[in-house]
Amino acid sequence: MHENFWDKVAPHYDAEIFNTLKSDRNNRLGKTIRRLANKSDTVCDFGCGVGRFVPLLLSCCKNVVATDFSAASLEIAASQVTASQEDRVDLLKRDLTKKIRRFCQADFGLLINVMIMPNADHRDAILANVRSNLKKGAKLVVVVPSYESALYSWSRLIEWKRREGKSPRAAENAINRTASSEVANVAAGTIEISGTPTKHHLGEELEVQFRKQRFDVLERSRVEYDWSEDFDDVPRWLKEPFPWDWLFVVKRQ
Repeated sequence: MHENFWDKVAPHYDAEIFNTLKSDRNNRLGKTIRRLANKSDTVCDFGCGVGRFVPLLLSCCKNVVATDFSAASLEIAASQVTASQEDRVDLLKRDLTKKIRRFCQADFGLLINVMIMPNADHRDAILANVRSNLKKGAKLVVVVPSYESALYSWSRLIEWKRREGKSPRAAENAINRTASSEVANVAAGTIEISGTPTKHHLGEELEVQFRKQRFDVLERSRVEYDWSEDFDDVPRWLKEPFPWDWLFVVKRQ
């Protein structure tokens, strides 16, 4: 995805881009950030978009650095900063998929649904850039789409079809056609969301990638969402377990 794509999306960001923080049904992500943040910290939101996390970070950290490669998104992020907060915030235009010079030394970091591009080299570059801009021992909160959750959601759709009267084979075939049209690369976990190929991660796959980039995994949990975030006209019987993104807390070695 290129900068001009996100520049066009920016004015309609809330309507078009899933809001992880707002949709988190248990507020696990917000609670995790507040638990790990320190009032004396400099925090960096790597790939901040329109700055959805900036107000939260300003409430629990001393200084905020927020980066994005879309100038239009950063302009909107700037509008969330009050005049009295301006000296505590740096908004920087950076493309984390390329090798870049260090721009901060953060005590704490966020990487929220940024590692979603199909290109594995780009994802490696992002983690390398994040690492270089964190102090040794700094903690990083990471959220990524879960491949396991996508598979689980299709299994629930099969059950939905069966409850509507289809045979097991007919239900499986119907949902397999839907899944096949959405999966761009089954081995790589790339699924199209609104026509955009999006990387979905296995939990163990991401743990391996963290170790490769010299991060220690401290915590692994889930950011859960209501079924209405995935499906329309959700039946009353469709309850927990709910769909989820992976939530990791890692530490820079």
